[in-house]
Amino acid sequence: MNQIEKYTNELRPLSSKFSSGNIAIDNFLSSDDALDKTIGITYVLLDEERTRIIGYFNISVSRIDEVRLQNGEVTYHPLGGAAKINYLAVDSEFQHQLLYQTNNGDKKYIGDYLLGQCEQKIWDIHNDIGIAFIYLSSTKEGYHMYRDRNFYEDLEDDMNVAKNDKDLTCKDLYKYIDDLYYYN
Repeated sequence: MNQIEKYTNELRPLSSKFSSGNIAIDNFLSSDDALDKTIGITYVLLDEERTRIIGYFNISVSRIDEVRLQNGEVTYHPLGGAAKINYLAVDSEFQHQLLYQTNNGDKKYIGDYLLGQCEQKIWDIHNDIGIAFIYLSSTKEGYHMYRDRNFYEDLEDDMNVAKNDKDLTCKDLYKYIDDLYYYN
């Protein structure tokens, strides 16, 4: 499989061909935000000819808090720093393409490969910037990949993360950073 690389302005014209089936995710890739380092860092997986974006992800930092009720007021106490996967998508043409099947029958697709590359980027820096968790807001289409195939858990009721309006219809999931290589 091809290497993941940082998304640059030179690669931006390729975003016009990218279509994941989710207009909000597609629009992000072609927007200035995808190149704005204050929003997150975007990485792409290109085809061998470097003429198409197969998939991409955007990651940033955040934190997960524990919600507590003290003296009748809601308070938030940090549980730990978090890497947030803001976006992760595969072009529709490459979705559901089986890469390999494990000895125990688990199937791995391009989305799983992309997620693994994203997690590796996070793992490489987690000790340098204090990351205890990875979290994301999954669309219903992506939920199975994260939850069932890659061991993410539903955010617990007493956990809180900052939410954007775009995330309100999505399901929040998380994984402890130390679990990255426990399951894989």
